[in-house]
Amino acid sequence: MDIQLIPFNFITFLLFISFVSLLAKGWRRPKHQRLPPSPWKLPLIGHLHHLVGALPHHTLRNLAKKYGPIMHLKLGEVSTIVMSSRQIAKSVLTTHDLACADRQESIGMKTLWYDYTDIAFSPYNDYWRQMRKHKDKHATAKRGNGELGGEDIVDVLLRLQQSEKLDVPITNDNIKAIIFDMFTGGTETSSTLMDWTMAELMRNPHVMAKAQAEIRQAFKGKTTIEESDVDKLKYLKLVIKESMRMHPVIPLLPRACREEFEVGGYIIPMKAKVTVNIWALGRDPEYWDEPESFKPERFENSSVDFLGNNFEYIPFGSGRRICPGMNFAMANTEYPLAQLLYHFNWKLPKGMNPNNMDMIELMGISGMRKNNLYLTATPYHPLVDG
Repeated sequence: MDIQLIPFNFITFLLFISFVSLLAKGWRRPKHQRLPPSPWKLPLIGHLHHLVGALPHHTLRNLAKKYGPIMHLKLGEVSTIVMSSRQIAKSVLTTHDLACADRQESIGMKTLWYDYTDIAFSPYNDYWRQMRKHKDKHATAKRGNGELGGEDIVDVLLRLQQSEKLDVPITNDNIKAIIFDMFTGGTETSSTLMDWTMAELMRNPHVMAKAQAEIRQAFKGKTTIEESDVDKLKYLKLVIKESMRMHPVIPLLPRACREEFEVGGYIIPMKAKVTVNIWALGRDPEYWDEPESFKPERFENSSVDFLGNNFEYIPFGSGRRICPGMNFAMANTEYPLAQLLYHFNWKLPKGMNPNNMDMIELMGISGMRKNNLYLTATPYHPLVDG
């Protein structure tokens, strides 16, 4: 008997395998059908085309107006959940804080921070908990000038490394990652915040006049200001809080899911990236009166602060992963700003109108100004100028 073999077609075989694979994926993920709403997407790139050519936090706010306060985006093959409401942010950063306590990964961050062995970008694990505990202990000691209070953070880390008492031993690279973390995070936050605050003060001369009057009255007759003196400058603190509301240094708070959870009736899949639009929350008219106006007085007699408990205002994040350099950043902003406003009078370059100032942001994920701020400074002489 003759046996007739069917010719083998490799392309047909591949198509068959692909079809079976797609069916299998569908069977394995039935509950992911309750993902949050999405804009229209394209093959391969998903929703990336929506973010091209515009500031991501601006675009995501505009999309949220149409698709709701919780959205699902596919950026290539990566699922990203974007949250833009106080209620959803509170649920994610409190009830489900542990479920999404990881940080989003990138090759650049992995290289810069020595394989994620810093504090800000480390995965949520025993190493992170250990280092965060010791960092917080050192910060408390510095404030109270107690044990370890006089020690530099480098000395503290080296002593811990040599003590052999750590549950997770640390290497020199770990120490370098943490130092790099603290100083790059703290200094960049401070410089960006200072830049925006000075820009808003120049744009709002009545706020500048009020802030300088407070400082110069508080230190009348003094030639220098001590760092400990800054605590009495109540209005200056309001100015900085308002600046952080309008211009958060990190407009989009990044998290990553360690386990699947449900929020707002939607499933958030494991390993999805979670992003809270801090910038949009700070400019939402549902939470703020005249959100596009710079009004430091809105924080006067208000319990709203930046410690992570008021979810319409979380410039440093919230929960377990709240910014570890928050106190460092604030100290490095308040004191230098007080010095600048006390010792100098400030003017815009000739011919520039405060109403026409350049307030354009740098393209990307940071909240920096795109262009440098140029001002004219003249020394203030307390005994002469009053």
